[in-house]
Amino acid sequence: MAWLVLVALVVMRPSYASMAMDPGGAPVLCPAGQYFMVSMESSEHNGCVPCRDNEISAAGDENCSPCNEGSTSNQKHTECMACRAGTYRNSDMSRCELCPENHFSEKGAGECMQCQEMSTANAQRTECVTGCDLDLGYALENRPHGEVVEVTCVAGLHTVGPNTITCDNGQWSPYPTCLAIGKIRK
Repeated sequence: MAWLVLVALVVMRPSYASMAMDPGGAPVLCPAGQYFMVSMESSEHNGCVPCRDNEISAAGDENCSPCNEGSTSNQKHTECMACRAGTYRNSDMSRCELCPENHFSEKGAGECMQCQEMSTANAQRTECVTGCDLDLGYALENRPHGEVVEVTCVAGLHTVGPNTITCDNGQWSPYPTCLAIGKIRK
């Protein structure tokens, strides 16, 4: 008795069921930062189009993926980049903007936080800084971070070096020296 063995040769073709197809049925692989758009109105508009703001895609992706809160896409729409410290993603989610006055943020933050009472945000909006107490001799005044105050010496004395001090996060810069300047007697 002779046995007949049949060997079936199965040729596997890549599955294009989940891929975009051009009008001729060939698969379309869009480059990174783009996706395949199918127009129901006309086959003329079928093709790869750029991802929208704050969306990215890798080469061959059918769809674009949104960036997380606190980040935005690069210009090529190939990667999400965290907003730098002092910024947040704006309301229309198109770009990172500087935090409003008296607010700050860390890198990648989705929103800015308000500074507490008696403090204010620095110019870069990366941290809150406190003011400095200025002793006027009869009262204390709190001056804001960054304020420059002119210092004068009492009558008969003159300042040596700069005659201003600057408030830097709760600390005054060094005070100038006041010296008597006069003629030397022999």
